[in-house]
Order: sequence, then structure tokens, then C-alpha cells
Amino acid sequence: MMQPDQPPVDPSEQIRRLRARVEVIERARRRDAKYRGFGPAYTACATALIIIIFLPVYDDVAEKGRHASWSFEYGSIWDMITRDNASPISLIALLMVAGLVALLTAASFTRTIEPYGKLISITVLSAALAIMIMAKPATPRIQPDVAEGGLAGFVLLLAITALASAHTIMLEVDRRAWLASRSRRR
Repeated sequence: MMQPDQPPVDPSEQIRRLRARVEVIERARRRDAKYRGFGPAYTACATALIIIIFLPVYDDVAEKGRHASWSFEYGSIWDMITRDNASPISLIALLMVAGLVALLTAASFTRTIEPYGKLISITVLSAALAIMIMAKPATPRIQPDVAEGGLAGFVLLLAITALASAHTIMLEVDRRAWLASRSRRR
């Protein structure tokens, strides 16, 4: 209903505004459809990561010397944390895994189209954890071999890094194309 003190609105201006609103809504719908597959992928990665942290990361090490012999069992990250001589690096790794699972879960259930902070955080955390598995920080002089659980974790972390990186790159390419199309219209 028109207010008595306002001038009448031009119908062509109303149609132009309506078309602009429809264009924005359609663009958002197309963009959501384009990136819909990332949510289930992040959910699968979070679930797999939760399972993998219960697997042994490194193989057990045993050494026999002339006067003494010793052995060291690593087990899963939970086993490494519960030892008396646990390294603070194990706790840091567990906190990083918990943060990564939280970010993956958030990316699973929210529209992750902008800003890129969540995706960049996922990329950085997963890459840092993959490096930690291969660098074997806080292990004794004799470096243990990476166990099957560690290799599975390494591969999963690389996949998460690639997934979040690809998602970020796709979003940025899409954003730049949209900005270019807007600048051409003007």
C-alpha cells in the first residue's frame, strides 16, 4: 500500500529491482549447488580422522646392545599421551587433530563459500599434522618406521589438504570471475 506522502514508484524501477534480487538469489542457488559436494566429503574426512587416531602411528622399536637392550612401544596417539614420559608434542598433536575435526565438522554443516579462513585453517592444520607424522618429533635417537595407521593418517591428511585447497581455489576463481563480470556490466 502506498503512503500518501511518498511519490509513486515507477513500475520499471520496481521490475529492475526485482530482477536484481532474483539474479542475486539465483547466483546464490547455483553457487550452493556447485559446492554442495564438499560438505559430505568433509564429513567423511572427519569421521575417518577420528577412527585413524586410534591406530598405531609408529612401529615399535627394539635395540640390543652389548651391555643392554631396550624397546619402545609407540601405539596410537592416545597411548603416547598416557605414558609417564609423554612428550608435550603428543598433546599438541592431539589438540591439532581435535581442532581439525572441529573445523571439518563445521565445514560439513555450514555454507563454506566465504570467507576462506575456515578452509585455510583446515589446509594448514592438515599439512602440519602430515609433516609431524613424517618428521617424527620427540622420538628417541633411533627413528621408528611409520606404521600402517600412521601411513593411513598421512594419506588422509594429504587428501584433506588437497580437498580444502581445491575448495579455496575454486571459490577464489569463482569470485574473480564474478567480479570481472560485474566490472564488464558497468
